[in-house]
Amino acid sequence: MNLNFYKDNYSTDLWYLELYGEGASKGAAVNYLKEKYGFRKVVGFGDNLNDLLLFEACDIKVATDNALPEVKTAADIVCGSNGNEGVINWMIEHADTSLIL
Repeated sequence: MNLNFYKDNYSTDLWYLELYGEGASKGAAVNYLKEKYGFRKVVGFGDNLNDLLLFEACDIKVATDNALPEVKTAADIVCGSNGNEGVINWMIEHADTSLIL
């Protein structure tokens, strides 16, 4: 079993407790999808500690501007914040570029 306990970065009084099997994570899900469907490149977006394993499996790692410092450090790119539609705006801006193709 894996256990993660961390504070929500959007609220001052919420915490998360995640319990999951050793092989289950966002990163494991990305690796499964890459293998099953032959994806050449995966872009992952993150803002909290549970996204660090996701980033390990992604080819391009994008943190939101309001992400925790550890997530920003692990990212290749920082986009706008979640509150300002940073992820969708980044996707629109880069839809036709070689960065994600």
